[in-house]
Amino acid sequence: MVNKLLLLLLFLSINSLSLKAQSVEEIANIGLENTVGVIMNDRTGSPNSIGSGFFIKPNEIVTNYHVIENSSGGNIKFHDRDNLYRIMGIVAYDEDKDIGILRVSISNNSVLHFAEYESLRIGQNVYTVGAPRGLDGTFSNGIISGFRNIDGTNLIQITAPISPGSSGGPVLDSSGEVIGVAVGGFSDSQNLNFAVSAEELRELISSSSELISFNQFLSQTQRQNQVAEQTTRQREEKTEPQQTERPQQSRPVFQPRPRNFHYIGISFYNENNWGNVISVSYDNVYYQDFISFEIGYAEYQNHQLGLIKLRYGKRYSFINHIRPNILVGLHSNIVPEATDPSYFGLAAGVGINYINNHFLIRVEYILNTFRSLENSNNIGVSVGVSI
Repeated sequence: MVNKLLLLLLFLSINSLSLKAQSVEEIANIGLENTVGVIMNDRTGSPNSIGSGFFIKPNEIVTNYHVIENSSGGNIKFHDRDNLYRIMGIVAYDEDKDIGILRVSISNNSVLHFAEYESLRIGQNVYTVGAPRGLDGTFSNGIISGFRNIDGTNLIQITAPISPGSSGGPVLDSSGEVIGVAVGGFSDSQNLNFAVSAEELRELISSSSELISFNQFLSQTQRQNQVAEQTTRQREEKTEPQQTERPQQSRPVFQPRPRNFHYIGISFYNENNWGNVISVSYDNVYYQDFISFEIGYAEYQNHQLGLIKLRYGKRYSFINHIRPNILVGLHSNIVPEATDPSYFGLAAGVGINYINNHFLIRVEYILNTFRSLENSNNIGVSVGVSI
């Protein structure tokens, strides 16, 4: 049984690595095939903005809002083609988070996929693709140097170079999956660049609706700007002048984003001597580590037992979603029996977990010892969902 479990765990780990790992050359190819330059035009048809974008659907690309702002149309260009392809309209946009989704007149053969936010960590390698200064097909690398929240928008701080024209390009992880949208940096500082988290983009995709023409887009944004200006003037008119100027307490611009994920799950056991088992687990995943608490009821050799288990797990840098864990537990009879009032025992085990933002799957080998009953070995499987 132990050998079979070890083979299963090894198989899962090797397959996870083989499916996710990409060489730098492969990441570059994935990024370049799905990234385009974005050229936006004003009402006269003259270029007024350049940026980058990437395919999330065969005929839809993502870019920054500030790339398309005040534009009446535009085109995209692949790094290895001379042709320009027209932008048909706007699927969705969010000015505050500086992201937008555009529909284009060409269908690409492939698209980029999103990484799980929970798998990101400071220090991991990242890659940017775009058209800085209009130089199509530029590929650069760096690391994640921080996670920030500015005015309610979750940003990823990176050291990979970003220049004018890079805006809207993808930031990729070592699997070639999108972790964010390049948005800009501080021109007077070194390696202080930022990407809008892909989680913000997921929300925009889920809220997208009918295609908006550029004429409709300009009308909407003009009305929004007029309302905003009027609201600002009204606030300024209502503000009474202060007799004495008081120093205002400064607060940091950057607020760290909590990185806790919580899961509620149920567990199953396969040992023949175990009868009915009802077990509920709670897992708290924080960045690299996680802890788990499980409580339940079980029938073992016709005895009614209560069980409690504690787990500790850790993620290692070479595997994104797979985390091994150890467990310790206690079990004892719920109803004392006259012949032997206590069936107190201990449990110990090892397991492996697959964890992403939405669900958790755990496979464990467990050794159960009893003071008055026969010891047992079993395989436990837990399935949890994010809450």
